[in-house]
Amino acid sequence: ERDAERRQNTWWVDTQDDVYEMVYVLVYRGEDIKFSPSLTGDLTAGFYIVNRVQAETDSNVLIVDGYIKEEIANTYAEAEVLTIQGDTRAITLASESVEDPLGKNANIWGYVLRAGYQDHKWTALMEHGYASGDDKPTDADFNGRPLHPDHNVGLLFYEEIMSRVTAEAWGDGAKGLWSNGGVYNSRYIFPNVRYRPLPNWELSAAYMMAWPDKPDGSKILCKEGDAVDCTVYSATADYLAYEVDVAVKHRWAEHVNFSVEGGFAHVTDRIPLKSTGMQYETDDDGHTYGDFWTVKSRIAYEF
Repeated sequence: ERDAERRQNTWWVDTQDDVYEMVYVLVYRGEDIKFSPSLTGDLTAGFYIVNRVQAETDSNVLIVDGYIKEEIANTYAEAEVLTIQGDTRAITLASESVEDPLGKNANIWGYVLRAGYQDHKWTALMEHGYASGDDKPTDADFNGRPLHPDHNVGLLFYEEIMSRVTAEAWGDGAKGLWSNGGVYNSRYIFPNVRYRPLPNWELSAAYMMAWPDKPDGSKILCKEGDAVDCTVYSATADYLAYEVDVAVKHRWAEHVNFSVEGGFAHVTDRIPLKSTGMQYETDDDGHTYGDFWTVKSRIAYEF
């Protein structure tokens, strides 16, 4: 009934497929706040709530996102937490249920935390993030959703490798479930440091390591001891991958930006490299892994 060719000619005036979205936002931003007679800083905090309703798909979904950021003296801290809750039949994902094949109950979570030190020469941050996964995508519980792809973590593992893996595994029929470069079904740490030796010059280095949340046996393979039910337990590694990134950036004449970035990623047998057509190697025990690297340069003029 939801296919265009099955609709009546008056579908465009039918309110059943209309989407109602209510957005509620509360944000506080304070600059040069006096926390004590000798201590000032900036503080931003707030949240937004989105309620999305559609009659045709029996959807009533609530999205809640909270955010806080502080810069006091040379300290820096930032956190964002997101959850998606509610019921829907809008996700065209095959289900085991015969009575209600499209019924889904969303319970999705994600967060990113950052903290560190910064001054005019140095920035040193520790970042930790999480995107909940779904080990049984065919049941009624919809628990997995990647973080937004605009939140870039590293150059290779999430941006390129997991993006390719999820696209191959889900296929064209479920493009809405691809990671598209976002953090997917995992938790990670991402310590990074930036050094500015001269005006308009910046050197940076970062390390990323990721662990699975809920392996599903197709995008992330299962290992003995995982707290999930898998048909096959073929992986041996505890973690998904580690990655090292470095970069040199320069800006001159106020408008011209130049950068050279490089990254190396080691991907374990948690990721099905072979079945998704990516390069891989096999160790002495017959387990597959992959080593990937990239170098890119950019010069741009900003108006």
